[in-house]
Amino acid sequence: MSFRSESWDKEIAYQLQHDKAYARHFIEKLVKAGEDPDEVLRRVVRAYGVKELSDKTALRPQSIVRLLRAPANAKEETLNKLLKPMGVRVQRALAFV
Repeated sequence: MSFRSESWDKEIAYQLQHDKAYARHFIEKLVKAGEDPDEVLRRVVRAYGVKELSDKTALRPQSIVRLLRAPANAKEETLNKLLKPMGVRVQRALAFV
């Protein structure tokens, strides 16, 4: 038996893995609810399954877990590779404060 986080749900994982429209809607709903983008990424990856994303993206599970610790430090290219199986792309914008 493999380790799963508490946020892993078999039915949601199946939908995220097999229905890109569902995955985009799931992510969009979290973002529009005002969740922190880093936390959205963590929730989505944990719900999808780290091993499953690793298999689809050729990123090692250890690399995915490390990325989840500090998503803000990840390259846009890496984030897009991670989210590609869900049909989602990340685009960072430069902000002047």
